[in-house]
Amino acid sequence: MGIARWQVAQTAPAVFVARFLPTRGQDSATVEAQVRAAIEGLIGPGTEVAIEFPAVLERTANGKVLSFIPWTPRFGRPSGPLRIEE
Repeated sequence: MGIARWQVAQTAPAVFVARFLPTRGQDSATVEAQVRAAIEGLIGPGTEVAIEFPAVLERTANGKVLSFIPWTPRFGRPSGPLRIEE
């Protein structure tokens, strides 16, 4: 599919942000179409999915890139302390 790394963050009960770092030379529009179809097939109707292609992915305080960042109702944001990869 042309993806070097990925990360999905749930920002609300039915809202997700999927972040992808495409492989070199991969067209992001093609990746977005393939990913959107795959995600919507897994999650189902009534779910909002935003797709982003950031320069870097967020990391935990320990430097790990999480594949999935769950939503925490208590704080209304993705759980865990995150920082931007350097």
